[in-house]
Amino acid sequence: MATVLALATNAVAGGALDPLGVGVLVACVLAGFDAAAGLPVAFAAWSRNRAGLHRIADLLASPVPMPEPVTPALVRGPVVDLRAVCVALAPALEAPTVLSEVNVNVRAGTRVAVMGPSGCGKSTLLATALRLLPVRAGRLDVIDDGTVTPLARIPSEDVPPLISGSLQGDHIFNTSLRDNLRVVRPDAGDADLDHIAERAGLRQFIRSLPEGWATRAGPDGDNLSGGQRQRLLLARALLAAPAVLILDEPTAHLDSTTEHAVLTDLLDTTRGQTVLLSTHRRIPDDQVDQVIYLDGSR
Repeated sequence: MATVLALATNAVAGGALDPLGVGVLVACVLAGFDAAAGLPVAFAAWSRNRAGLHRIADLLASPVPMPEPVTPALVRGPVVDLRAVCVALAPALEAPTVLSEVNVNVRAGTRVAVMGPSGCGKSTLLATALRLLPVRAGRLDVIDDGTVTPLARIPSEDVPPLISGSLQGDHIFNTSLRDNLRVVRPDAGDADLDHIAERAGLRQFIRSLPEGWATRAGPDGDNLSGGQRQRLLLARALLAAPAVLILDEPTAHLDSTTEHAVLTDLLDTTRGQTVLLSTHRRIPDDQVDQVIYLDGSR
């Protein structure tokens, strides 16, 4: 800008440029800066995108833990049992076995809590129940009206209506609260979301927001408190309405007061549903139908 003004002043003094032309030149310089102002942001975004593409390429190149079945089976539901018999499980394909000879029977309409210290295999058990990890030994079956079907024989696209939920580390998208829930059910309207928010103990919070469901959650839920984030993940899992609801440590990383409130709301709202959940917090036996203790010793 200084160079343009200096040259324009000399041009006006020499009669080579009309004084009005100086204003035009100044406007051109400003317009040029406006056009280039977005380039640093674009370059930074391109760098992040390249890093994301590398991560996706690495993921696509890694072995598939659960391949699609050669002879797929159809399970209609919507009421099914989930049964594991003497299963041996590992958290990854190359990892050592962390659980062996584990038996779990989740009957339709019951709630089963898996408890134990950190590292005992609770998350591995629930990830396997979601058909994300293979069974190394034993059987993991879905029982539909007496018909027993190995979970591994069900195509991955058919699993979510039967078995789905929330695992630790589930992502909150940097978009509206509405879209964070509708990712599991795109046709859900605000009335459906209000109902689910009521069940998850989130309705009062949504009502207090000036933009309501249009409020942005922030990168991985940075605009939310720990309790609000967990309740949003719970609401997403409830909105999916699977036959078997899987919840992995739904109150993880919360203070004791918030943890107790979220867990109480969770147990109240899932009464009568088929639920398999893990928790490090002791749950009274009368609040669930079955408690399975894992000590991590096998």
